[in-house]
Parts: sequence; C-alpha cells; structure tokens
Amino acid sequence: MTAPSDKRQRKAAARLYAVQALFQMESSGQTAEAVCREFEDHRFGATYEEGEFAEGDPAHFRALVDEAVNWQAKIDQLTDRALVAAWPIDRIDPVLRALFRAAGAEIVDLPTPPKVAITEYVDVAKAFFPDGKEPKFVNAVLDHMAREAKPEEDQALAGQYAQAWARAEAEAYYRAISTRYKAVKKVDPVAAAAAASAA
Repeated sequence: MTAPSDKRQRKAAARLYAVQALFQMESSGQTAEAVCREFEDHRFGATYEEGEFAEGDPAHFRALVDEAVNWQAKIDQLTDRALVAAWPIDRIDPVLRALFRAAGAEIVDLPTPPKVAITEYVDVAKAFFPDGKEPKFVNAVLDHMAREAKPEEDQALAGQYAQAWARAEAEAYYRAISTRYKAVKKVDPVAAAAAASAA
C-alpha cells in the first residue's frame, strides 16, 4: 500500500509532468496519446546521466492531460477572464498557458478541492520560475478561475468564515459580559452604598 505522503508526491510529480506534456503538445503538435506514452515510458521514475526523474501518478497525469484537452476552450475562457484585458491567454508565456490548462482541468473537472489545486500549481510555478513573480501571478489567476468555475465552493468557504467570525464575536461578547458580571459581583453592596453616601 502506498503511504499518503508518497501518494501526494506522485500526484505532485504528475502535475508537473502534465504541465510539461501540455507545453510539449502545443510546441510540437503531438497528440495527447503520443505525449502521454512518451512521459510514462521515458520520464516517470527514469534515471539518466542528468539525474533521476520522480515517479508520477499515471492515472492523475492522464486525467489532467485528457481533461485539459477536453475542456481547453472552457479553461482558456476562464483564464482569459482572469487575465488583464491587454494580455489574453495567447500572449502569455507558453509554460504559464500549459500550467493554467492543467490547473483548470483539475479545478473544472476533477474532485480536487480548488484551494488544494491552487496551492499545488503555485508550487509547480515555483519549480519553473524560482526567482520570478510568476507564482504570485499564478495564485491570483487560479483563485479567480476557481471562484468562477466553482462558486458554490467559494460560497461554502465564505459561509464557514462567516460562521467562524460570528462565533468569535459571540465568544468575545460573552467574555466581556462575564468579566463585567464578575466585577459587579465582587462589589460589596454595603461598601458601595457607604461610598455613594459619602460622595
């Protein structure tokens, strides 16, 4: 049985490979099937002179690539609406375009919670652009895409925050009341009456 951390690492590697595969498909014109086979045969866990490739989750990898291709028009529209009008998706870096398509597939059609997908793809952006501003850009664009693609989850999260805020406010109110009550309880009525008559 695969350990949970190993399973997460394999999914993380699958996300990185999916971005690379989508980039390769766009730049070379290869089919999804040909690129997926190449990655599964020559990258997943492969060892070369340059180093060892991480083992990826093939099912997650295939789902990401397939759904990115199947939902590309919708994902590109979501991305365009999240981008500044002067920078439509066809003008952005092709690596970012591939990343938005893989992330969009996960947000639109896979059961991964949007916040998890956003965090994972920000990490992928950090791998490709370790010194750049791209990870923050990716975070902002994916957050916008997730809110539009799954507004019910955004509403549920907002409801959870509202409930937590209301609980915190109620607890603060009750603490303040109980503190005042304890202060009033500690006052000796005879001493209070004497102090009032002396004034």
